[in-house]
Amino acid sequence: MNLYDITKEMEFALSESIDPETGEMIDEAKFDLFAKLQGDQDTKIKNTCKYIKQEQILLKGYEKELKRIQSIIKCMKNKHEFLKNGILMNWNGKELEDEQIRVRRNTGTIEITKPEEIPDEFKVVAMVEQVKIDNKGIKNLILEGNVKVNYAKINPTLSIL
Repeated sequence: MNLYDITKEMEFALSESIDPETGEMIDEAKFDLFAKLQGDQDTKIKNTCKYIKQEQILLKGYEKELKRIQSIIKCMKNKHEFLKNGILMNWNGKELEDEQIRVRRNTGTIEITKPEEIPDEFKVVAMVEQVKIDNKGIKNLILEGNVKVNYAKINPTLSIL
């Protein structure tokens, strides 16, 4: 029986065992049922609280493990970026490949170094009163090489496939 049902049964047993006007016991069997149900209710509540406490302990352990795994992931990503940057600084750019891997230099990602100097033609209104920079347009402009761009630069990236 669940807590709701136990409580309803207790209310009924109590109302049937005690005279509401005098407060005297009128049905001892119903009062005994009320006492038994109260014990059942206490047991059910204690067991539910024990379950919650056990779950909270497990949850703390899972949260701790999650933080440990997130730390490992962050460390691995940082290591990969460090190694890729080392390759980019020391590599002549020639594509390399064998049966397991293919390495090539990408054109890279754009980094806006001086946003205040970006011409309006590369500013795109994304929302009311919010200006969004057209990174692809600036990147293409730099790659074409016809115009000197002082407000952005291309950071080469590495693809390992």
